[in-house]
Amino acid sequence: MYRHNSAGDYTGQIVIGEINYLGAVDTRNLGLYNFSVKIKTGTEMGRECPVHFSGKKDDFKSDQPIVVRLNKPMNLNERYHRGCVFGNFVTSKLPEGFDHAEADEALLYGVWEESMDSSKRDNYFPSPDEVNRVFNIGRMYRTMFIRNVHRESEKLYGKPVYYLLRKYTPDLMDDVQEDLSPKKDFHPERAIKKYIRFMGTSTDIWSGTPRVVVLDEVFVTILGMDESFAPEKLGIKHCIQMEPHIRPVNR
Repeated sequence: MYRHNSAGDYTGQIVIGEINYLGAVDTRNLGLYNFSVKIKTGTEMGRECPVHFSGKKDDFKSDQPIVVRLNKPMNLNERYHRGCVFGNFVTSKLPEGFDHAEADEALLYGVWEESMDSSKRDNYFPSPDEVNRVFNIGRMYRTMFIRNVHRESEKLYGKPVYYLLRKYTPDLMDDVQEDLSPKKDFHPERAIKKYIRFMGTSTDIWSGTPRVVVLDEVFVTILGMDESFAPEKLGIKHCIQMEPHIRPVNR
């Protein structure tokens, strides 16, 4: 059980941690914390941090640096967890030059693979809960989903369509869609920049809310994504690709 004397509002910080313990961590029923790290960057540097990870911990080794998003669990018990720091695994691939970032300084993005779908419907959209089950970076809100329209009956056949994933149904980002050029060489930079601005000005999100973009793998195959996630193009300090914790298979 990890306990510390001070407890700042660390939620949303993205930091580098070095694995110092591989094995289940006693967090008093807070969930699956498969290892712990010593935080190496950011305001919580030097502290111990249990890391929530739902994949195979056999892929990791002691002293390995990883990227962690600090995140207070929803069912935190102040009696037992006062002063503790908790985090969620983001990736084992450290971005070049990355040290740490606040929530509004980084865009986290991932590829939604067909094998992750729990439905075979043509117009399938992952729910926020499904996205978080696969990438599991902690509490998400207003995730952007970029889907490739692949049905010939749809007007935007072969073009990207942009949605905000909410609790039950996805919302088409109409203002973004109408602003896009009808040219064939679609790239999502403008739409992602609008999403980042929206997340920075919305009054109903908390300060630690992550900026998250998930892309349909078909869309990535057609257009690629390296250039689309260049921080200087998006006006943000860091773009970090999330690693999936688990890879669900079609039912």
